[in-house]
Amino acid sequence: MNHDYYSSGPAAHILIQRRSGAILSQGQLVLPVCFDEGAGNKLAGVIEYVTTVRKESYIEDFEEIHNLLKDKGLKSTYVGKTIKVVYNGHMIKFRLPLSSKFIDLLSEVTKRFADLEHKKLCVKYEDNKGNILPISSDEVLWGCMEEASSKGANFIKMHVSLEHVGC
Repeated sequence: MNHDYYSSGPAAHILIQRRSGAILSQGQLVLPVCFDEGAGNKLAGVIEYVTTVRKESYIEDFEEIHNLLKDKGLKSTYVGKTIKVVYNGHMIKFRLPLSSKFIDLLSEVTKRFADLEHKKLCVKYEDNKGNILPISSDEVLWGCMEEASSKGANFIKMHVSLEHVGC
């Protein structure tokens, strides 16, 4: 079965025909690109980065593209949430794209708390009612981020411990 995908813009009309199986196996990262200094958030264009095989994470790709754009006086942002993580009385914070997977969250945490690398972690988040709930899958992470976004929360507070300490 063929599907027609139609994208219109002021200067171009693009019609692409692909098989649905090919589309589902591809990976994609879409980034808005804006002019950097003095132009506010004036849109310069959109980058669509497509890979022939879906990747586990596109965070490194985003960071590389972001740095290349910065060298040219451009910037890109991704839709994400500020994550505040508490471990052993210390707090770190970082931005995590809404499309991130649980493995991405763990990677960001272990980058900042190096002593946690190669250890099994228990991650919990604080919902908008103050309840502490476990995160153990992509779906729970996405639900947590969706809830925080829908409530207008500026950040998500998470707690990390070693898995054997109790989860």
